[in-house]
Amino acid sequence: DAMAFDSGGSTEMVIRRLGDDTVTVANVPSDGRERSIADGLFVVNTAQPGPPTRLVMRASSPAVLVGSHLDVTARIVDAHDQPVPFNGALEFSATPANAATVDAKGVLVAREPGPVTVAVRAGDARGELQIDVVSHVDTLRIANVARAYAPSAQYVLDASASRADGSAIAVDRDAVHWTSSGNGGRLEADGTFTTSNVASRTDAVARVGGAQAAATLLVGAHQVVVAGAMLPGDGAGRWHLVKSPSDLAATMDASHAPDGSAALHLSFDFGRANGTRAAFLENDIPLAGEPLIISIDAFGDGNGAWLRASYRNGDGIYDSVTLARHINWKGWRNIRAAIPPQARWPIALTRIYVVAPPSQSASGDLWLRNVGVWYAGPSGSSLASAKM
Repeated sequence: DAMAFDSGGSTEMVIRRLGDDTVTVANVPSDGRERSIADGLFVVNTAQPGPPTRLVMRASSPAVLVGSHLDVTARIVDAHDQPVPFNGALEFSATPANAATVDAKGVLVAREPGPVTVAVRAGDARGELQIDVVSHVDTLRIANVARAYAPSAQYVLDASASRADGSAIAVDRDAVHWTSSGNGGRLEADGTFTTSNVASRTDAVARVGGAQAAATLLVGAHQVVVAGAMLPGDGAGRWHLVKSPSDLAATMDASHAPDGSAALHLSFDFGRANGTRAAFLENDIPLAGEPLIISIDAFGDGNGAWLRASYRNGDGIYDSVTLARHINWKGWRNIRAAIPPQARWPIALTRIYVVAPPSQSASGDLWLRNVGVWYAGPSGSSLASAKM
C-alpha cells in the first residue's frame, strides 16, 4: 500500500495529478524547492491515449467564505486515466443559484452559506464537484512567516483559513484586514509589509470571518558573540586540535596574528597525500534558540583552504556549513554562513575546521577569533539571545 524512501532528507516525489499533462512536486524536499535528481524510481502510465470518458474536477479548497472566490478546474481523461485534449468550451453551472455563481472560466463566487454543486459539461462528458460556502472561519493563521525579514524591503503577507476539521477555506486577499504594532515597518490593511531599515520587530494581526491570527515579524538580525577569545586547551570552553589523518602536519597555539591581535592560531600543511585531509578545532558550545547565521573573524594568508563549521543537531546528528570555499584573502575578514532552517533545534557548535578534498592541497596559517551567531530582529527580541 505504501513505499518509503530515506536518503538523508533529499528524497523528492513528483506526481502527475489526474488529468494533468505535466508533473508537480508532491512533497517538500530538504532544500525547500525542486532540485536536480541523479537517479530515481518511476511508475509510468504507458497506455495509449483514447477517447474521453469522464471529467475530473478540482478546487483549491473544499470550502469558500461568503463573498470570496474559488477557482474550479476541469480535466478530461480517457478510460486509462490519460489526459485528453479538449478544444471546445467548458460549460459550468452552480446550484442552488442563490448560494453561488460560476463563470465560463470556472471562477466561483460565494453568495450565501450552504452546500453547492458545481457541474461542468464538455461535449458528452460531465462532472460534478461539491463545495461548501461558509459564513465564518474557525481557524486563521498567518502563513509562511519568515525567520527574518530583510531591512528596507517589501513583502506581501498571507493568511490561511480553515474549518474546525482542518480543511481549507478559500478567502479573498482583500477580505483579510491587517493591523500591526511595533517598529518593524509599515503594514498596510491589504497585508503589504514594508520593513524598516534597522533590526526591529512588528506584531501583526490578521482578521477575517470572525477569526483572527497574530504573528511576530522580525526584521534584520543582531549578533551574539559566543566565543570572543578562542583559547587552546583541554578544559571546558577551550579549543583542541584533532587531525585527519592523525599524522597530518598541523599545530594549534595562541600565537598572535601578524597585526599583533590575540587569536587562536592554526598552522597546517595538507601535502599531496590521497584522500580528504582536515584539521579540526573542536569545542562544544550550545547555541540557544534558532540562530540564523554563524560568523567568525578569520585572518587569512591566501592559502586557498576550505573553511567550514560543524554543529550537532538536537537529534544528535552532525551537519556542516561552509564559511569560506577558499581562504583567498590576506588579513582579517568577518565571514558568515547561514544555518539551514531544517536544523533540528537546539544545536551546538562543535567544530571549526580547514579541509582539503583528495584533488586539492593547501598549506598555511590561519588566525581565528570572535565566533558569533546572529538572531532575527533586534537585541533582546527573543529569549534565545537573552540566554546567551
